[in-house]
Amino acid sequence: MYCLIATEKPSQLNEPNPANMIINNLLKLPQFHGWHFEVCNDGNELLRSQSNPDVIVVSRFLTGENIEVLIKNLPLKYPSSRIVLLAGVLNETTKAFIKMCVGYGLTNIVTGKLPGDRPYTLPVALTEDKEPVKTIDPSWFDSPIDSPGEEPDQEESSKEEEPQLDNTLSEIVLDIIKQPSKASGQPKAKRVIKLKARTVIANQHEIPVVEQHRQQQPYYGYNNTRRKGVFCVTSANKGGVGKTTTAVTSAIALADAGVKVCLCDFDLGAPDISAFFDLNKGRGIEYLAGKPIRQNYIEEIIVNVRKNLDILPGPMNQTMPVFEPGQLSELVNMLLTMYPVVIGDTSPEFWTKPWYDEIFERADRVFSVVDQSKFSEHETKTYAPKLTLMGVSPEKIRIILNKFSPKLHNASVVEKCFCAGFKKGVPAKMKPKISVTIPEDWNNHVVAGYKGQVVGLDNVYSQWHNLAKEIAELAGYGYNHAPENKKENPLKSLLGRFKK
Repeated sequence: MYCLIATEKPSQLNEPNPANMIINNLLKLPQFHGWHFEVCNDGNELLRSQSNPDVIVVSRFLTGENIEVLIKNLPLKYPSSRIVLLAGVLNETTKAFIKMCVGYGLTNIVTGKLPGDRPYTLPVALTEDKEPVKTIDPSWFDSPIDSPGEEPDQEESSKEEEPQLDNTLSEIVLDIIKQPSKASGQPKAKRVIKLKARTVIANQHEIPVVEQHRQQQPYYGYNNTRRKGVFCVTSANKGGVGKTTTAVTSAIALADAGVKVCLCDFDLGAPDISAFFDLNKGRGIEYLAGKPIRQNYIEEIIVNVRKNLDILPGPMNQTMPVFEPGQLSELVNMLLTMYPVVIGDTSPEFWTKPWYDEIFERADRVFSVVDQSKFSEHETKTYAPKLTLMGVSPEKIRIILNKFSPKLHNASVVEKCFCAGFKKGVPAKMKPKISVTIPEDWNNHVVAGYKGQVVGLDNVYSQWHNLAKEIAELAGYGYNHAPENKKENPLKSLLGRFKK
């Protein structure tokens, strides 16, 4: 388990870091042996982090960002993580904080001096939800050491059995007594999954893993040592879940960061990328059907819509083009010699279209869009096997969760439903994770789409930037989400200082 502890910095240089104190005492408990802990002392850093922890512990007194902005963005930034909040002293301010957290769907809140007010203490909160709570043996903990702090409410201080509570985690001292841990399970045997004459060996040594650490290149200089670019595909098991929005938004984010992108509409039956960019003239992909795949033919139909972003439109003559087997994969290979990043949008129910086999097999990343509704849980369970049938290995898949509301349930439920479609032999660390959550205000994206606009890229904490960064780094680029045309003019900045 990977746990991130985010608390305020020590008030003085010679004081210990509260997060380190928490970690040291948690490690005294056997059930946390084997856990990996990391420390964060800044709210801005927490919201910009690219990590994907299983558990996040956040102090109400964490500095660096407005607390309401932090709480609002936490469930969107870490949709599948267990989020535990440390509220501190139980007074009127804390009650208002708890009310705000519940309003944003965060209910795993620990109050009081750590390890917390029983029965919902920090060790319990790391593994259990607020309801139902788990009763623990009081002998686990030593009595907390008193230190000066904020005075509790009068109604709380009247209870003799309640300890004096502190108002900052910097003054908290933990001393936790060990408890027996559960026996660890036996390693699983290797399994072989055979689907549609293809074999996926469910063992991390047999399934090739995409290289994780690529050397970052300058923003505007393509890595010439890489012979071909990166091919990403967006997919959905039904229409209207945000598949095309994902393709368009990620393409625009990359283009604004200086990465040259070709956005291709492979939805041969109902193309709509051209409508988004208001392209209603010229030829589309149908022009290439039956022709040898050559760069000059491709360049005849490519349309530049903004700096660093070209479009390969879908059929523009309202016909269904017929491509010979292998022709589309040859088209993708040719595009990858022309662009560092190629993003392909596909149609819903892709598994019913025979021409998609060669496209999905060629993909370096497949972004699978799902939603959070109860009706979609069964459909989501059948999603993964269909991607496997198309030749996509699990480590290449990323989940995009649309219409997400933290008030419904934790996004890990969606992850479990999606991954339930894989055989048990697939290692857990290779199973897909949620990369982006699209908030429940989906109507904003729909309205913006009609205007040829995208939503969220102006938000520095938007997860669209995380998705674009992953693609950029896979292609050998660094990623800066500040658009070129919005970068500050150094001369103007200097003159502004003189005016002051």
